[in-house]
Amino acid sequence: VATGWGGRSADMVVNCNNGSGFPTVTTISGASSFCVGAGQLPLAIDTGALDQVLVLNGFYGSPDDVARKNSMDYARQIDYAATLIAAANDTTQQAVNIGAALSVDPALATVFPASYLGDQLQQVAKVMKLNLTSPLLSLNRQIFYVEQGGYDTHQDQLTDQANQFVELSQAMNAFYAATQELGISDRVVTFTLSDFGRTLEPSGDNGSVGSDHGWGSHHFVMGGAVAGGNFYG
Repeated sequence: VATGWGGRSADMVVNCNNGSGFPTVTTISGASSFCVGAGQLPLAIDTGALDQVLVLNGFYGSPDDVARKNSMDYARQIDYAATLIAAANDTTQQAVNIGAALSVDPALATVFPASYLGDQLQQVAKVMKLNLTSPLLSLNRQIFYVEQGGYDTHQDQLTDQANQFVELSQAMNAFYAATQELGISDRVVTFTLSDFGRTLEPSGDNGSVGSDHGWGSHHFVMGGAVAGGNFYG
């Protein structure tokens, strides 16, 4: 399957985004099938200062730099007869446009934990704040993808899961606090998903049985509009 349900959801709501050229789906954790739609591709960015994640380098304002930049801009507008060249031109132009939209690194009062997942969710919160303040985004619907690995616990499950759950708890708590800071906690739903739970029985043998494959289908759903406190299943 070439698409994922996150991307297909983005295809369905793209008309809600007022014709914005900014992608509906943003991944902070690299390529994932979840993010790919039939009509849309995700924006993939890293953590760190938001205004440094997609920078067009090599142009620093000198006359020669300006001339080279103008030539590059012109070159992207020609040779559209060839499909491959047209696609490369469009992709480069989209990157330039998105880089211009990400020219600010929004500050957040909320303190995020210094962890892999915490850094990813902090980047999500910054993009959402930028969307609230910059006319270059103007999105009414956004989907974000972040990732935390390390749950394939055939051995040392108690220790590994304890560490993973601490990171998950702290990062999700900070992210929810950030949505409260931005005044959008009732408009943001955060949920976990996993490919575990795909078998009915725990996997492994000879003392290394882990419950991940058999019981990994429990998920958290978090948000101000979520009717929480219940278990379903």
